[in-house]
Parts: sequence; structure tokens; C-alpha cells
Amino acid sequence: SGMLATGDAIANAVHANSRALVTVGNAQLQDVATWQGHPLDYYSPHYYDNFGTGSNDPFVTAASSPDGKPVVIGESQESAGLTPSAQTRWQDLYNLGYAGGWPWSLSPEHTSDQIAIDLSAAAAFAQGKPDLGPQSATVSPTSTPTQQATATPTVLPTSTPTPAPSTPTPTPVAGGQATWTSHASVSAATVARGKADSVTAHVTVNQSASALVDVEIYDPAGNKVAQRYWDNQAFSPNTSRTYRFTWTVPTTAATGTYTVVVGVFAPGWGVVYSWNNDVATFTVD
Repeated sequence: SGMLATGDAIANAVHANSRALVTVGNAQLQDVATWQGHPLDYYSPHYYDNFGTGSNDPFVTAASSPDGKPVVIGESQESAGLTPSAQTRWQDLYNLGYAGGWPWSLSPEHTSDQIAIDLSAAAAFAQGKPDLGPQSATVSPTSTPTQQATATPTVLPTSTPTPAPSTPTPTPVAGGQATWTSHASVSAATVARGKADSVTAHVTVNQSASALVDVEIYDPAGNKVAQRYWDNQAFSPNTSRTYRFTWTVPTTAATGTYTVVVGVFAPGWGVVYSWNNDVATFTVD
């Protein structure tokens, strides 16, 4: 439908230009399945008391999605004076496995319904829950990367450089019938800002295959600062292919340890065949 196509176009555009996660307000819980197979990172259905209870009520129904993606209740009323209370409702969502709950509205004076949030209840609910808010995570391919990102990393306080460890032993990662391995090296274990470092990546698969090979560099804060990819690469069984590119470190780059990541996808940024988070490291000083 036009709605799904529009959602796909927006999600793909965001993924192509950032690492932000993308969702769409999926109407109600019963409508989440409509978006299965589309490029959303998580689901965010809405709920108000007049929707009724039962399987469509997130406060009594455990979180689930047809493809295992997280579910956030993207809009609901959490005002003072409700029964059950706003604090109880948030606790119910928490206990039932939802990834979050976004109440309406932080600025009720700008809305026609004037629905406010019980902020005291929100503070009481949050006490003693260290897992609330953004969580750090291992870099993972949740979006279609863009070629040769040029963003300048934020300058962080100077840290004491540490020698880059040797390249890790590659771990095979199954992708369909094929098993892929990847490893990489850098031309310099330590590089000064304004100078260049070269990355050499090697990719092998146990059978004939075609793939897109993606090599990325991440700064100490986990921001992607460089990328190069090669599409429609033909592989012969157990024959390594080599990929090289050179990155000039910006003069404003953060000091510290940088990480090289190698991903292998179906051609045209299709399914992920392999994602190796830590194939090489180097230090910027």
C-alpha cells in the first residue's frame, strides 16, 4: 500500500544517512504484523483506554512481535488520577517485556486534549531501575550503511593511547548455506591526526558466492568515521579476496583506539551474511 511504501522510503532514507533507529506508530498492537518484513528497527503501537482490553491491551499482554523486534508503546495516557495509576501502568509495561513507553503529552498546553504526564509517577517508577534510558551495545548492522562517511568525529578529552592489539582470529559466521570468515590489518598501529592509515581486509567463503563487502572504521565513542564498500563481488570457494582503502585522520579527530569492522551482505545491501565487530584496531594520538 501507499502507507507501507512511504514508511519504507523514509526508513531507508534514514538508514542510508545515519545510525538512528527507525519506527512508525503502528496504530495498535493488532496492527504490528502489518509491518513485518519492512525496514523498521522496532515497533511502536499506540494505546488508549478506549481501545479496549484483552490482547490489544499492552498493560495485560506480554510484548511480542512476529519477527522478534522490540516493541515500545509509542503513545498512551499516563496522567495523574488514572486507575490503574500511571506508575502502575509503566511498571506493567516493564514487567511484560516492552522496550519502553512514551506517554502523551509533555507539553499539554500545546494540545487540544490537554492530556498531561504524571511526572512524579514517572520519577517514582524510574527509581532503582539501572536499565532505563539508552543502553550501550556492540556495534551491529541495523541499517544500510552509506559510502565513505565524511562526518568529523567529536573531539573527546585526550586519553593515553594504548598499543593496538594483534588482529583477532576470525570467527566463522553462517550466512545461509555459506560460511564466511574475515580479518583485517592496518598499515600503522599508531597514527597521528592529519596522517593516513591504510586498512587491508580479507574475506573468504567456503563456496561460490556473490556479496557486498563493507569495511568501516569507528572512533573511541562508537561513531562511524569512515567507510568503503564493494558491491557484487564474486567469490570462489575457500579463496580469499582482499580489499584496501586509506583513511586520512581528521586533525580534529578524537584520540584513542579506533576499531575496524568488516561486514558481508547479499548484493545491493541485502541480508547480512557476516558481521565482524573487531577485526583490527589502531590508535590515534
